[in-house]
Amino acid sequence: MKKMKFNTVVIGSGPAGYVAGIRLGQLGIKAAVIERENPGGVCLNWGCIPSKVLISGARKYWEVLKGKKYGIKLDGELSLDLEILQKYKNKVVKKLSRGVTQLLKANNTKLLSGEAVFIDEHHLLVENDKEKLEVEFENCLIATGSKPATLPFIDMNNPDIIGSKEALALESPPEKLVIIGGGVIGLELGQFYAMADSKVIIIEAESQVLPGVEPQLVKVLTKKLKKMKIEINNSSLVEKVENSSAGLEVQFKQGDNKKIVNCSKVLVTVGRTPFFPQAEKLGLKTKNGFIVVDEYCRTNLEHIYAAGDVAGNPLLAHKASAQAEVAVDNIAGKARKFQPAAIPAVCYTWPEIATVGLSEQEARQKGQDIKTGQISFKSSGRAMASTNTEGFIKLISDNNDVLLGAEIVSSEASELIHEAALAIENKLGARALGETIHAHPTLGESMMEAARDLYGEAVHKI
Repeated sequence: MKKMKFNTVVIGSGPAGYVAGIRLGQLGIKAAVIERENPGGVCLNWGCIPSKVLISGARKYWEVLKGKKYGIKLDGELSLDLEILQKYKNKVVKKLSRGVTQLLKANNTKLLSGEAVFIDEHHLLVENDKEKLEVEFENCLIATGSKPATLPFIDMNNPDIIGSKEALALESPPEKLVIIGGGVIGLELGQFYAMADSKVIIIEAESQVLPGVEPQLVKVLTKKLKKMKIEINNSSLVEKVENSSAGLEVQFKQGDNKKIVNCSKVLVTVGRTPFFPQAEKLGLKTKNGFIVVDEYCRTNLEHIYAAGDVAGNPLLAHKASAQAEVAVDNIAGKARKFQPAAIPAVCYTWPEIATVGLSEQEARQKGQDIKTGQISFKSSGRAMASTNTEGFIKLISDNNDVLLGAEIVSSEASELIHEAALAIENKLGARALGETIHAHPTLGESMMEAARDLYGEAVHKI
């Protein structure tokens, strides 16, 4: 059996793993990244990136369909060819995955293909279809991510009951799609398939879709979902999914009422769970399945680190990458802590929802005296020009001008949130945002106006 030795091995090549591999190479540390599937991990291959390609394609299609305001006329029938869109999605994914491989190679980090199994605390067996390797290491970073959560009474082996990975690979839209779970993944994929002409029904156990998100934000999105004829069933518990003469039959309970829906496919999106089945074997401390790490991203074994989804919430790609860099710096002896002031989170629906820092409710629950500033995009010339006036920006600050949080619901919320994230991370006052001259006409100037509204100085407040 071939043997290899490295200073550091990274298990997993997702947003935590490949970033760690590149950073290790930049620091001149002999390292290897071990990946059992495709370079880039779930996010690049079956999550963040492919979903955004599909969402972007469907949104362009939908905007043309609704383009009468711009004078767009359709002489013939317009359609969305999902098979062609899937080919483009696969092209994007392949290009980015190849880019990960190239970046690791350029930084002299070895990419090993295979399943990594711990022999002991300093040795791994890496096995693929062609060979077995024994790998010795001084340090290890576990970046194995997460996997979709399932419901015990649902048969995921049924080809018509799918998870997010399969939903991102369909070459034709289901005639009728039931989505179990109204979280971020369920809403993103649900809206995509609604734009692709599927009849979409969402079943959510909590009292609103996007549980935990401020109801004021969700209200704007829900209004759009209903306009798209997406049926939403909140406070509903699925009891059974089984085959029927009409395809699949979904039985659920809403209050005291029992309901039955027939559909062609069921998509299960009830969250994700950490994935590292070898934690007990290694003696790693875990909590609710997550590997416990300290502020240096170190586990209870001094030479083993963990980053990304496997190391706890929030399960976000950008958090994973940032955490991985901290872990690598500590492996390199730099004694760096993972202590972000705030991490932005985005739901890539239409309109998008983006938040960072404390919500108004969270700030009040902490007993803080706060004030809020809010600007509607209905007062934005740029938003009117693009016909996307839904939503608003809300800023939360304390009475000493410290910016505590930001909430945005708009067509471009994912791009707008970072100005607030920068201000919170660097302890810039809210007034600094309001006094910074923003280009006109832009959506970004609404951030300036929201900051001014904290002091009753907004010029375009409706």
